[in-house]
Amino acid sequence: MSRTYTRRMADLRRRAAFFSLLLALTLTASLRAQGRVEVVADAPGASGISRIAGVSTLLPVSPVRLAGDITASLAANPSVAPMIPLLAAAPAVSPSAAFTPPTAAPLLFPAAKGLETTLPKSPFVGSGDAAAATKGQESESNAGDALFDARRLQADDNVSLLLSGYRFDEATSRILTPNTGQPLTNAQARALQNSLRERRNRLALLRLSRKTGAGDSPQRKAALIDINRDALPREVRMAAKAGPQKEQATILRRLASLYRRWLERASAEGNAVVSPANAETEEKLGALIAEAAVKRFSDDPEGARLLDSLRDEYGKLRLPTMRVLRLDARYGAMYTSYGRQLIISLNYLKPLLLARLPQAERADAEKSLATEAGALAYLSQSPARVASLIDSIDVTLFHELVHFRQDHERPLMTAISQEEIPTLATYEHEYEAYFRQDLYIHSRLSRPDAKLDIDRIDDYLRLIDDFDAWKGVIDRYYATNFLNGYVMLEELTRLQSGSQRMIERLAGPEGGQSAAASKRLKAAARGTQAIETEKKAAEAELAEYRRRWPALARDGLRRWVEINERLGRWPQVGLAQDRLARLAESPADAAAWKGKAERSIDRALLKLEHADGLNLNERIEWINALAAYFNGRGEIWKKELWIASFRDYPAKARELRAAAEKSAEGVAKSEFLRQAESFERAVDSSRATLRDHAESDLSAVFAETDPLRRKNALTRGYMAASVLGDAELIAAFKPLAQDPTQEGWNREAARTLDKMLIRLAEGRGDSLNKRIAWINALVAHANGRGKPWKKELWIAFFRDYPAKAGELRAAAAKSAEGAAKSEFLRQAESFERAVDSSRATLRGHAEANLAESRTETNPILRANLLDWGSMQAEVLGDAALIDAFKYLMTGMAAAGR
Repeated sequence: MSRTYTRRMADLRRRAAFFSLLLALTLTASLRAQGRVEVVADAPGASGISRIAGVSTLLPVSPVRLAGDITASLAANPSVAPMIPLLAAAPAVSPSAAFTPPTAAPLLFPAAKGLETTLPKSPFVGSGDAAAATKGQESESNAGDALFDARRLQADDNVSLLLSGYRFDEATSRILTPNTGQPLTNAQARALQNSLRERRNRLALLRLSRKTGAGDSPQRKAALIDINRDALPREVRMAAKAGPQKEQATILRRLASLYRRWLERASAEGNAVVSPANAETEEKLGALIAEAAVKRFSDDPEGARLLDSLRDEYGKLRLPTMRVLRLDARYGAMYTSYGRQLIISLNYLKPLLLARLPQAERADAEKSLATEAGALAYLSQSPARVASLIDSIDVTLFHELVHFRQDHERPLMTAISQEEIPTLATYEHEYEAYFRQDLYIHSRLSRPDAKLDIDRIDDYLRLIDDFDAWKGVIDRYYATNFLNGYVMLEELTRLQSGSQRMIERLAGPEGGQSAAASKRLKAAARGTQAIETEKKAAEAELAEYRRRWPALARDGLRRWVEINERLGRWPQVGLAQDRLARLAESPADAAAWKGKAERSIDRALLKLEHADGLNLNERIEWINALAAYFNGRGEIWKKELWIASFRDYPAKARELRAAAEKSAEGVAKSEFLRQAESFERAVDSSRATLRDHAESDLSAVFAETDPLRRKNALTRGYMAASVLGDAELIAAFKPLAQDPTQEGWNREAARTLDKMLIRLAEGRGDSLNKRIAWINALVAHANGRGKPWKKELWIAFFRDYPAKAGELRAAAAKSAEGAAKSEFLRQAESFERAVDSSRATLRGHAEANLAESRTETNPILRANLLDWGSMQAEVLGDAALIDAFKYLMTGMAAAGR
């Protein structure tokens, strides 16, 4: 066998091992295992994840973030304007993942699928020197001990390696192990991969054996299987097809096998020390930020309270080890109990700092901030630079220090680190961190010189807006994006119970247990006690948050009103005043706040209509705030708001398309175009919706007998027609609106009615559903006034009711058996019965008119009978009746001559 062939085969094996590890690392891109990690920032310029529904209407909206959410944030009230988006800022709910280091037993777990779209696939910045990795063509015999080739690691790895102390050496394209700084070998990489898969498999099977929580749906179970597909055995993935009993038996058998091996391994050591190689610069940067953060918190009552809770019995302040690394900006800041570290992304900090600098200083600063060493030199030159940075991240650091406090004060995180409980973080930890950080924001806003550019202010606004909505946003985010990483404490209790029983069964009777198994049993008992301690604390805290919320919300809203009044942001003032009316402690207070809110909104509408002193982005924000106000109250939009939305949304779309034209092909160009299309779709949908409302109001004008309700429909419809600039609709509404007398109303209504009957009979450009609505309105108009239907109404009725029945039967044919199919058939039968009944009625009237016209001697009455009867015969298409009426009408004409 040639040496060339041998080298080629060795290279293929190395590549196979490399890509196998990359697959595992990619699928564990945001990690969950012992310890925990809190990622607290999304992309620069956004304060959080913007996909969550139910955001606060008080949030000051960035138009760029809004544009990304237009189609998902539609107005809640379909009777008002369902296709115009609500005020929707990106919530700052932080994606979180937990982490177990890739050393000894503790390893990595992935978060939920979908994180791939919110976090980058690699924390490493810079590709390294690809050529450097080609050094040394290791032979097949020593490939297992060869240095692991990390040339492409920056495209596929995950942040877990960094948190456990691994570092990427760009010069050699190697991963350096903790403590020693030695390069990671292929053998170590394979061992890491196997441990990863086994640990993920064990946790996933434990959750599947317990289902996935009370009331969980089959869809959630399927999602849990899907996100662990690479780790779960094939027989587990396929077992569901054999039925629930077979599936459960398979899961329990494989779970027992994994637990049996795990029981005999040494337990993990909690609170391990993480010592990366060459970590001096990253730790000095962290210490610089920590010192400035402590100074900031010391000057604030809520910050000082947090610091006091972090002191030991001798009054010495305890802080986590802070590190600053060149991670992707979207990793933000992360606390992990493994090594008690707080790691911050330099690429997250850089744009925040640059944004606060004068334009002339940014280029030089950006060069300095390109590396950890450059950033350390730059920030060390001036305390003001660090203080400016703290302005942008103090709330984020506060949030992470709350998690550090949880780690110190309660045993849950330590139990996770020591593998005493399943490695899952809890929602309850997040409630505490968010509430405490929001109290800190409240304290900052309470200062006389308070400004609005506060880190994560949208979390706080969501809290003072609605406590349950605030909590629900957190719940939905972690349930959706971190199914594999977060659970409620109630579910963690059930999982721990199942795990403890499995350990007891496999360990065997006391006296016959191995030392490792006995140790696992004692650890599980400690873990159960840690969960109970955490549950008591969490329940007390949540009850305390609810108790404090009403007073906190009222105080925060009043302060929000004061700040926004000073800035002239009248929509935000009105929204906050409206919330205060809802939270008022007396009817008099409620009425006072409601009146203030209405005056603020009127002031905002007047300024918005004329674009008075507002740039385009500010007008977009105002439009959405005002939309939220009217939709939240279930009220029709005012004319000024419609005018502004149809003026400014297209303008924003044009601006975005112009930006796309200037961009090279790529992500930025695509994003500009996507946002432009979102604004355009919103405008098109809103026009269609407003037109539907106008036409519905016009139909209501004719169907309504109550003068007041008729007047309201006329006013709304005329406004909508005017905003749309629809000449036909304006012509229909205008005469009705201009003559207030009953005589004038009757005259103009009759004219408009004739026009609409002609349009209905011709079916011009109207959908079937719209024609059905018009038919019903005109039927109500005629029947309510005791008048016979005109020919056009009968024609439309016999054309469209059968068509609607046919449409419903077609829908039923496509539906599976069940309630939906039955409902389609029921509605179809209703239309068919109406048609049959009406045909019989109309025939009865035609025949009665025919009989009476033969005996009627009064020429005028006889002519009327013949006119109505012949029309009815013609609509019915009855040849005999048509001929009979023609004969009588011919005879009458001859007699008249």
